[in-house]
Amino acid sequence: MPTNKAYKQMSKIIENRYDFIVLFDVNDGNPNGGPDANDAPRIDPQTGEGLVTDVYLKRKVCNYVQMVKENCKPFDMYIKERAILNQQIEWMRANYWDIRTFGALMTNGKNTRQVRGPVQMTFARSVEPILVLSACHEQVSKSCIPEHKQTIPYVLFAGYGYISAHLAAESGFTEEDLVLFWSGLIHMFEDDHSSLRGRMSLRKLIVFKHQSQYGNAPSGLLFGLLTIKKVHPYIPGREYKDYIINIQRDAVPEGVELIEII
Repeated sequence: MPTNKAYKQMSKIIENRYDFIVLFDVNDGNPNGGPDANDAPRIDPQTGEGLVTDVYLKRKVCNYVQMVKENCKPFDMYIKERAILNQQIEWMRANYWDIRTFGALMTNGKNTRQVRGPVQMTFARSVEPILVLSACHEQVSKSCIPEHKQTIPYVLFAGYGYISAHLAAESGFTEEDLVLFWSGLIHMFEDDHSSLRGRMSLRKLIVFKHQSQYGNAPSGLLFGLLTIKKVHPYIPGREYKDYIINIQRDAVPEGVELIEII
């Protein structure tokens, strides 16, 4: 691996703001159970819509980066370390990809400092209320107590994210880091399958690239260009093809480039 100095020469700090949308679905699984609710699927109690936390999605992306980069600096992961922080913040940013990307709350035992990362994500929310099924599954060994599982037959989630060029300049987030982040989103479920989570698949990654550092249009306006409708409004969705995904390409504001990575 190159030295930190060589790495900085290889890849420059990003100079554009980005907003993005990820669509992913789950078949017969529990994507992100809540530990305070016996690991039941997370649900908005007012709407019945399912939720997946931003921390869960960031962890999946970091797991991918950790796998493909084999924990080598400058793509190591600080979050896996358990030792108390004693190094300087600048060194941490240079060596740990997750700090450059998502930021971190770090301490040296006496003082605490928050490093704001340029990449931030919202909770992902299901496009309609979910149905939770409860079943008792037998263990492989008959001597074991049967396992109780709560799963969702099918759910399509939409999550939103933001990438700040201003904060990238502070954390050292580069064009190479950005490419790695997009790749992490694309592959975040591919090497992390389990029977409990069912079949999780990324369906769409839509990116809005701004010409300027601070943005050429509000993110809310850009996110509103995406609409999701069911093919049959009164029949429960059980597959991705049961939904119509539409992007108003002709309404993308000047100074913003629409990129459909998937």
